[in-house]
Amino acid sequence: MTHVHAPHGLAARVGLPSWAGVAVVSALALAGCNPERQLYLGGVPGVDLSFTVTRVVERGAYLDVTLEGAGSTLRGFVANEPRCRAIATPETEVDYRASGALGEIEGADGTACPLLGTASLADWRDRHPTTIVTPDSPLPRERASYRVVYEDEDVVFLRGWFPLGARLGWTGSSDTIAVVENDARCRPAIERETSTMQFRPAGEPVLSLLTSAGPCAIVGLVQPGAPAPRRAEPPVSRREP
Repeated sequence: MTHVHAPHGLAARVGLPSWAGVAVVSALALAGCNPERQLYLGGVPGVDLSFTVTRVVERGAYLDVTLEGAGSTLRGFVANEPRCRAIATPETEVDYRASGALGEIEGADGTACPLLGTASLADWRDRHPTTIVTPDSPLPRERASYRVVYEDEDVVFLRGWFPLGARLGWTGSSDTIAVVENDARCRPAIERETSTMQFRPAGEPVLSLLTSAGPCAIVGLVQPGAPAPRRAEPPVSRREP
């Protein structure tokens, strides 16, 4: 059973006495059958939600981490460094806190690791709605340009200009990393280094690069704060973002 913590920070951040923070959580609990998911989607500051780390994959200087809990699956990216590796260990319980730009995960010893990216784009869009949808609205499209900064068997990191990221509340779209699948549908976009980008206000894929083979889904967005070298065998040199 997922548990919810309502620390004093919840009340402090909204200028209420500590009992009011508990009241907010209680009200949400009464409002629906899955209050934990509502808290997660609402990004209520100061409320910790318990998740279990189910999968961790090294992607250059990032860890691709999947968490299960709060009625949700949360997939994000953290720095591939000792502090975060110690927290992001499979089968370990962590707390997720809506703090900073993307939130952070905290281990049992209180050590925190900030998220640098998200691959839960539908949840992110729904938490930061910026587009009004009508039946006749055309899907927004803009030109994206980028370069490959990391590649493995599963995914490719493209760093560059992805203007429609702002449609789902993502900041820094002029210099960000988009994560796409390394498959036949995405290879044309990967190799061309420029594509028409599309945003869906509802449904999936939330973001995509349009190719002759069909839409190449952007599965995640990552802040380029940590280096993500291209994976290659020596003596081929690696690219730096």
